[in-house]
Amino acid sequence: MNSKYAELLEEVNKEYNTTKNESLNDRVLIIDGLNQFIRVFGAVPALNDDGEHCGGVTGFLLSTAATIRRLKPTRVIIIFDGKGGSNRRKSVYKGYKEGRTGLTKLNRLAGYEDLEDQRVSMRNQFKRLIEYLQILPITMTYIDYVEADDIIAYLANHYFEKQVTILSSDKDFLQLVNHRIQVYTPTKKKMYTETEVKEDFGVSAQNLIFYRVLMGDKSDNIKGVNGVGIKTIESKMKFLIHLFLWCLF
Repeated sequence: MNSKYAELLEEVNKEYNTTKNESLNDRVLIIDGLNQFIRVFGAVPALNDDGEHCGGVTGFLLSTAATIRRLKPTRVIIIFDGKGGSNRRKSVYKGYKEGRTGLTKLNRLAGYEDLEDQRVSMRNQFKRLIEYLQILPITMTYIDYVEADDIIAYLANHYFEKQVTILSSDKDFLQLVNHRIQVYTPTKKKMYTETEVKEDFGVSAQNLIFYRVLMGDKSDNIKGVNGVGIKTIESKMKFLIHLFLWCLF
């Protein structure tokens, strides 16, 4: 056992020697906190010793740890939605995010008496998760009346100047991808760089915002333009492709 500890310490020491000249903000991992929590809450069936569901906590910590081990960031920041974060957008469009329940389609419903029991469990697990995260060497933040998406976009685009990886299954972040910003989607276990965005959507990351305007966003209950998609644009509305290119300059 002592030899195993010695090997582990030696490995940690080697890793430290290769990274000690880096600054705190060289490789930043930004986690979309609520997106991550809701995803694992519905997917991880873990129970504690008392038979209570704890998948939201264990899933969040295990998934985050796996991503950290893979990417080896110099800094980890978890962003949560602030109180009333959606108010501004709802004042513009009343249907924004309408119909969301706050829960994913749970793979394991056993153990819950009803939906209210699920919601209570979710609230309790979220509180416990925050307590655990507060003792870890990470940064957590939120701003009242601001959505996590906006905070993450600002930090990635305007605050940090070097490599940034965003951890989220929210496709909205893909429009931020460029030579130094990438997005890791845990549901697909896929890292999106400029190349992957172009391959999956047929447009560059810079033009993805126009793609989403035309296609709409079901997750936010925003309708697109009926009958218009990327294939229609390529075959019948080629002038829009030139418009996309013009908007880059």
